[in-house]
Amino acid sequence: MLFWAVAPGAFSQETCRRTLPIFDGHQRYDLKLAFKRMDKVTAEKGYAGPVVVCSLRYEPIVGHISSNALVKYLSEGREMEVALAPVAGTRLLAPFRLSVVSMLANLVIEASRFEATARPLDASTVADPKAQ
Repeated sequence: MLFWAVAPGAFSQETCRRTLPIFDGHQRYDLKLAFKRMDKVTAEKGYAGPVVVCSLRYEPIVGHISSNALVKYLSEGREMEVALAPVAGTRLLAPFRLSVVSMLANLVIEASRFEATARPLDASTVADPKAQ
């Protein structure tokens, strides 16, 4: 999942102010994002620098089983957040870290390697995207 920034390398609270409508083939739900804070991260290889951290709220819409423990757990407003890092040379941000806090354990998924290389498009690539 990639996020669009206002300008290359631009971070703002606006990055987080959005709702992502998701359909995973079985259920429809919204992920509501809101600005939480600015932070800094360092990957073992690649990116080191600022990230924008957004809180996440899961809102089931249809297709879910309301008695499902995971659906109940996530929709009860658990503390979830995603840290978004810039993709070099673009207006895109990519998830660097995702965390879900619970009473039993915390789930943290974090990139150990985060590298991107921007490649300028030439006329033949723009005319025929399959040529990439």
